[in-house]
Formats: sequence, structure tokens, C-alpha cells
Amino acid sequence: MKEFFWTIAALSLLISCNGNQSKESKSDAVSIETKKEEKDFKEESKALLFRGMIEDARNELGGLQIGEIAPDFIGRSSNKSDFQLRSLLMEGPVVLVFYRGTWCPICIKHLALLEENIELLKEKNVQLIAISPENAQAQMDAAKKSSASYNFISDPSFEIMEKYNVKYKASDKLSEMLANDSTKNEDIFLPVPATFVIGQDGKVRYSHYEHDYTKRSSLDEILNAL
Repeated sequence: MKEFFWTIAALSLLISCNGNQSKESKSDAVSIETKKEEKDFKEESKALLFRGMIEDARNELGGLQIGEIAPDFIGRSSNKSDFQLRSLLMEGPVVLVFYRGTWCPICIKHLALLEENIELLKEKNVQLIAISPENAQAQMDAAKKSSASYNFISDPSFEIMEKYNVKYKASDKLSEMLANDSTKNEDIFLPVPATFVIGQDGKVRYSHYEHDYTKRSSLDEILNAL
């Protein structure tokens, strides 16, 4: 009888332990899944904030496609010298890099990477030009941050951005981040980070256009297009 009693007790204890372990396992699984969902939500929210694009007809863009004729433009560099794309193409291919602004760390990192390999581009007689809607002072800051030696063009009227089909309207959250006293009641427009390699025939040889601001053109892709 005693043996029977202790057998029953042991079975009860075993079942109880297994039940608790099962509950703990389920609880742990739910906790891990919840943390993952929270992390994914935070990452998605952060991406949307810094991508900053809203659902707007004006944001149905796409950039230029390979084979298209690159629109001509006259720009003023950060050192206040004017030049025309058509004239630059007489000397060699041109790489246009649209970046969002000095405030964008990924933009600065990309610009710095291009500067680190500028000699490879010069060997192919390429001129590199970075374009943003920021003023000349901000562009000089961007050049300093990225240690860039190439030209920066300010496009405050968005004329070049519109010609290359990269201008988009920023979301309210991003606009609030970037607004100053003179622009706080205005829409904020930025360029989709894009890179275009333009041949001396004026045609686009390479086009990198990506709404996801974290994805940028690679040096290998640019060099392969030259």
C-alpha cells in the first residue's frame, strides 16, 4: 500500500513539473515573440521616419532609366563656380550623386566612400558631382564631414531634382525634424538617394534609384558602367 501511495505521489509530482515547464516554455516563447515584434516595430518606425516618404501622387517617381538622355542643367558649386553638364561631358563621363543632406549620416558615409576611391574614378576621367537641396554652407559642411574633394551643387529650387525625377515630399515627422524658422510652415522636399552614370553621349549608363535610404550605389557598379 505504501509503495502504491509513493508511486502515485511521484507521478503527480512529475506531471506537475512537466506542466510548469510547459507553461514556462510557452511563456518564454510568447516573451521572445513579443520582444521580436517590438524590435521589428521600432526598426520599421525608424526606417519610415528617416525615409520620410508619404503616400502622395508627387512621390510616384522612379528616377531616370538606363538609355535615357540625361537632362542638361547649369549648377553652382559650393565654391561658387558655375558649370554646365553638357560642357563637363565633353571632358569625360559624369557621375551624379543625389543625397538628402548633411544631417543624414548614411549620406555622409556614402560620400566619404566615394572620396576614398576618387582616384579610381579619375583614372577613367570621371567627374563626380554631389547634389542636394541644401544651401552652399551646408554643402561645404557635407564636404568637410566626408572629406570630399569633388564638386557639390546646391539645388534649392529643386530644378535638377525634378529633371532627374528624384524629388519627393517628406513626411510630416521628417519635416518637423528638418524645419527651421523660415521653413516650418512649408512642405519639405528631398531627393531620393540616387546615382546616375552619364556617358559622353549624354545617355544614362547606370541608374541606382532606391526609396530605402540605407541602400546606396556601390563603387563596383559605378566602375562597371564606365
